[in-house]
Amino acid sequence: MKREATEFSPEYRLLFEQSPAMCLVVLPDADLTIVAASDAYLRATRTRREELYGRPIFDAFPDNPEDAHATGVGNVRASLSRALATKKPDPMPVQKYDIPRPEAEGGGFEERYWSPIHTPVLSPEGEVRYLLQQVDDVTEVVRLTQHREEDRVALKALQQAEATRRALRESEERLRRVVEASGTGTFEVNVSTREVVADARYRELSGLSPDEPFTMEKGFALIHPEDRPRVARAVDEALAGKNGGHYQAEYRTVPLSHGAMRWMEARGQARFGPDGKAVHLWGTGIDITARKTAEAERERLLEAIAAQPALGVALFQGPDLVIQMANAFYHALTGHRDILGKPLLEALPEVRDQSFVPILDRVMRTGEPYVGREVLIRWDRHADGKLDDGYFHFIYQPVRGPDGDVEAVLTLGQEVTDVVRARQEAERYARAQRERSDFEQQLIGIVSHDLRNPLSAILLGTTALARREDLDERSTKAVMRIQSSAERAVRMVKDLLDFTQARLGGGIPVVPRPLDLHDLTWQVMEEVRASFPERDLVVTAQGNGQGAWDADRMAQVVTNLASNALKYGTPDTPVSVRTRGDGDQVELEVHNRGAPIPPESLGRLFQPMQRASSRGDTAGRSVGLGLYIVDRIVQAHGGTITVKSTEAEGTTFTVRLPRLAPGSAA
Repeated sequence: MKREATEFSPEYRLLFEQSPAMCLVVLPDADLTIVAASDAYLRATRTRREELYGRPIFDAFPDNPEDAHATGVGNVRASLSRALATKKPDPMPVQKYDIPRPEAEGGGFEERYWSPIHTPVLSPEGEVRYLLQQVDDVTEVVRLTQHREEDRVALKALQQAEATRRALRESEERLRRVVEASGTGTFEVNVSTREVVADARYRELSGLSPDEPFTMEKGFALIHPEDRPRVARAVDEALAGKNGGHYQAEYRTVPLSHGAMRWMEARGQARFGPDGKAVHLWGTGIDITARKTAEAERERLLEAIAAQPALGVALFQGPDLVIQMANAFYHALTGHRDILGKPLLEALPEVRDQSFVPILDRVMRTGEPYVGREVLIRWDRHADGKLDDGYFHFIYQPVRGPDGDVEAVLTLGQEVTDVVRARQEAERYARAQRERSDFEQQLIGIVSHDLRNPLSAILLGTTALARREDLDERSTKAVMRIQSSAERAVRMVKDLLDFTQARLGGGIPVVPRPLDLHDLTWQVMEEVRASFPERDLVVTAQGNGQGAWDADRMAQVVTNLASNALKYGTPDTPVSVRTRGDGDQVELEVHNRGAPIPPESLGRLFQPMQRASSRGDTAGRSVGLGLYIVDRIVQAHGGTITVKSTEAEGTTFTVRLPRLAPGSAA
């Protein structure tokens, strides 16, 4: 029986029903009762309001495994539960749906790809009043991606076929060796008898024994049933002379004896007799399972990036910057206008004279990536003709095709309008008061929480990806480069935060706890050793290392001094780290060989923006605050730090600490 859904205001329902977006509103009750649906949602799902209003959502859209339309309902159920429990938006990956066609259109089902997100609507008291399901139809984007991949594979097959023909002309023996080395199998089909002669590698890939009879019918039987018609059509077209008799296909095999299924890529060439009819079909086959797995993983990664609720993702293709893809966040920024498939200046005419458009053009022409910070953009967010200002961090990344030419530009944008405006207000106040220097104001702006959050997300994502064993070498290197860059940025942010705390907050706070400095130093140096496996590190300890210090801050001191010694010391000489307990104090000593610190630099070594050498930070690790922060941490513990540097003896930093730091319990 349908429930009367009176909880949703009729005025709001009328406004919501006319929304151009695909949206559904449900109550957060036990049945998740539907109270409103937009016209776009009804058209997309082929339903009527009287079929939905007042009904539980999973009564209106049942979770029936035999119903093609219900694919993914279990995922929707889980996503709604998470949004209700966390009170936060819950985006879902792209889902495939089979939508029934009306009988007037021939009936049957239409394959669509949707990207749903479930958002809780909270009351002033913070309770969930409604759950909003918003759906973006990304079918065209998915199909475009599939078509581009088919074109790329076809071009690659033509290039490889040409390389094979050249190898055949040079030497039959050389071809045999190349084929064996590449893991490629070969076959030859007698068209009149339909018998197949295949080498051992091709039989192995197909799951055939060495002596098993092989015919064209047997070969088709070894292909996955879903791929079999497409492969048969490609063979028939080649034998009929289409595309010059060239044959190419990718397909899955039926499960082999051990239960595994392979992806195969086969390509070949028909030879024709005097009468123009095909006589033979020569071809090769290769296992592309690893490549297909990597491609699927890249697609999932792109979908995960596009599904980020606070990250605008769009793909601009060709010299006209045609918008081929835009995620939900980007659509929201543009007022949910119909922008896909349109040139940028046609879809968003208000940006014509703005600064970022020439930058996009330059990236498309030159292939050089661009990173923009706090770019001012004025656009019609609500599609009402009024322009709103917004500030964004942007990354413009060129996307190259198989021939190396730039085909598109992928943009990633994060809105920082609130952060920028807050900083601008702080800067105006600072100028009026004249209490802080311009330099300190810039650091406060840089070290905002909005910078650390995306870095943490990048590190979590790259760490998860780096653990995967199915990434190819190129993808692994790219992930490690991203991870390394993010880690350096996190270290810089941490140094800047400490500097701001030390300069403006009255010093770096420490929380002393019982600690053995010998054990802490040994643990930290093991971590440093993992980052510098090629360097010789000597760690020694003497006496009693017990005391009361802040473990995290002391680990920061040891890491910074040891890293400086490794960075500026002579690479083929050891770096020694020694801790020694004597009476009521404990010493930490870090020594390295190499060029001495210039005498004129020793006096300002522990000041901000100073380094131990004029050579600079070639690794790009810091902004020159490390020794300043070390000095402030040591002072906060009631200790001292000194440095001695000569040509003959090398450079030694010595930290002396009382066993009980100020503020520690007796």
